[in-house]
Parts: sequence; C-alpha cells; structure tokens
Amino acid sequence: MAADRPQQIPIDLAPAPSFAADDFVPTPSNQLALAFLDNWPDWPQVGAILVGPAGAGKSHLASIIAERAATAIQQLASIAAIDKDADLIILDCGEGGAFDEEALFHLINHLRLSDRPTGRLLLLTREEPKQWALRLPDLLSRLNALDLVRIDPPDDFSLMVVLHKLFADRQVSVDDSVIDYLIRRMPRSYQAAHHIVHLMDHAGLAHKKRLTRAIAAQALTDGGFQTE
Repeated sequence: MAADRPQQIPIDLAPAPSFAADDFVPTPSNQLALAFLDNWPDWPQVGAILVGPAGAGKSHLASIIAERAATAIQQLASIAAIDKDADLIILDCGEGGAFDEEALFHLINHLRLSDRPTGRLLLLTREEPKQWALRLPDLLSRLNALDLVRIDPPDDFSLMVVLHKLFADRQVSVDDSVIDYLIRRMPRSYQAAHHIVHLMDHAGLAHKKRLTRAIAAQALTDGGFQTE
C-alpha cells in the first residue's frame, strides 16, 4: 500500500508590506498622529516622539514623511554615525536596549541651537521615554520637552482596515464576513492582527483553500486569541 504523502509545509514568502502613501488609510486610532506628522517641518518643537504598539503603523507613517524629506529611517543604536544637519532625522528605537545617551542628548541640543528653518527629529517607539530606564537625567528632560504623538490601540474600524491591508500585502482575498468574524472575537491588538493573518495565510497555503471562517476560527484557537 502506498505511503500517505506528508502534508506540504508552505514556505512563508509573504511580500514586504507596502509603505506607500496611497496604502495608508487614516483611522480614528491614527488620525491625530497623521495630522501632526503631515505638518513637517512646521512642528512646534525640534522633535517629536511617535508612540504606538507593535504593528500600529509607525514605520508606515515614518516612511511617508521620510520620502517627503528625502531621508531614511535609521536605528537609534547607530545615532553616533548620523548626519546631524539633515532636514529630518528618523530614529527607530526598535525593542529598546542600549544606545549612546550622550549622543542623543547632544543631537537634541544641536537641533535646538540651530537657526535653520528645517532640522527635525522623529523617534519611533513603543514606550514613552519615562519608561526607558535612562541613566542620563538631562536626556529625559530633553525628551520630555519634545512633542509626544500617539497611535492609539485599534477600535473595530481600525482593526478592519489593518486586517484588510495585511491580507492585501500577502495578495490574499478574504470575504468581509471573515473579517467581521475575526473582529468580533479577536483582541483589540495590532500585534494580534499580524499574527492571525500569518496563521490564516499559512493554513490556506498548506491546504490550498480559500480563507474561510473555519480557518479563521482555527487561527484564533492556535494563536490563543479566542475571546468568546
């Protein structure tokens, strides 16, 4: 008797998410942050701190502003090597960790003392600076003087937009009924949305099936996200 064929394990080759300006959809959760960043370089302070949970769209928003300013998003850990005279400096704090606190302190001072009409700093972070466990009190004072801009946790509409975009990034079509099913049962979390979409796409590829409510239910269970 012929041996059963093992289930095909799909390789996750999801394309990189689109950070194009046309693909960013304003929602109640991000509209204040979008409005503020859209005013660059006419910010009240020399810098701003964009705070939001994982998967909230901080990098997407920053990419839109970076394209307009002809700059790049860099890591906070590499702050000592950046061009302090750029029109816009975007630093992604990532998962936190050690960085040159004095270099960031002197960068903010440099921007404050500059008489150029441009020259702004944008920090992307999941937590406010008061939660960074900084060793340099003067740096915390400088950071607290910057504008704090938030992306709020998602409401139902924001979750719907995020789910549609995440599936579109993977070139997957999902019925609205499946999206509605997920929204009624999943946590209000951007990170949960990313994980659920990954699980559903993986299951669809493995079984060569459309993404149905049954697959959505299994993804909620497998991810530990079933709330009802």
